[in-house]
Amino acid sequence: MNLLLNKNIQKYFLTKNTKITCDEKVDIILSPQFYWIRIFNIPVSNCTQALKVMNNLFENILPENEDFLYHIVKLEDKKFLCFAFNNDTILEYIKLSTLNLAQINTVYFAQTQMKHYKSFTIDNSTFIYEKDILIKINSSLCKNTKVLSNNLNQLTIPNKLDENKVNIKFYSNTINTKYIYILSIILFAIIFINISKYISYSNNINDLNQINVKLIKKHNIPKTNLQMNSILNSMQKKVNKNTNFREVLSYILKFNKINNTKIEKIVFKNDKLILAFSNAKWSILKTYIEKKYTIINKKLNDNLLEIEIKI
Repeated sequence: MNLLLNKNIQKYFLTKNTKITCDEKVDIILSPQFYWIRIFNIPVSNCTQALKVMNNLFENILPENEDFLYHIVKLEDKKFLCFAFNNDTILEYIKLSTLNLAQINTVYFAQTQMKHYKSFTIDNSTFIYEKDILIKINSSLCKNTKVLSNNLNQLTIPNKLDENKVNIKFYSNTINTKYIYILSIILFAIIFINISKYISYSNNINDLNQINVKLIKKHNIPKTNLQMNSILNSMQKKVNKNTNFREVLSYILKFNKINNTKIEKIVFKNDKLILAFSNAKWSILKTYIEKKYTIINKKLNDNLLEIEIKI
């Protein structure tokens, strides 16, 4: 099959040194300088599924801080020929070749379009198929290669050019002046609304701050959360002490009632409960109290049994 499928469209092989003089529509065949290629075995059935894992498979291969697009050709079951390319870089070198982006009809990879040649040279750059992958090598490493022109219209290539087209995105930087004017008005309106809301919120915040200051002064409220927490912790400790005191005393009063003893003195001091009993047997009292609390001291004074309990 002749490479020229449409006589009105010229076919050019693009390297990073290519200069093209042409006013017609052009099909571009990209040299391996413009893409990365690998063969991967992927446990999926089609290219769409394989596309989802390209970022991970090319992660340690591609340069950092660049955006890449991917193209996949299924070779056989679970075996895929995978391409990665930088869209902006390709557009840059198409422009450097002196072509207008509006001239570009279709873009192809040389990998799939130049298989008729085991090796060839274009623009003083030599390319060779190594293990079925087209790569660029130093010209001195490959002698007697076929020297080709950038214009490939007269070449006979057996594979079809309508397969494996590269999905290059041609972005337009031209924006209608009318749209710029409309966008400017919308942007100004958004900015104005945001500034108005900011001023309103700022005024409300100031009013709330003034009310807050007045309430703090009026009710002698602590000014900081640290002060407030300190007060709350102190109050909580007092509550806990009083609660513990009531629980211990309630427990002792049950003993007093059951054993027909009499409590002559109750003193709560320094986290200690001091009790003086009359008509109480020490062994029975000790056994009962130490089921829940610790007796830290005891003494007999004027027939009164005095004990200290740690709270």
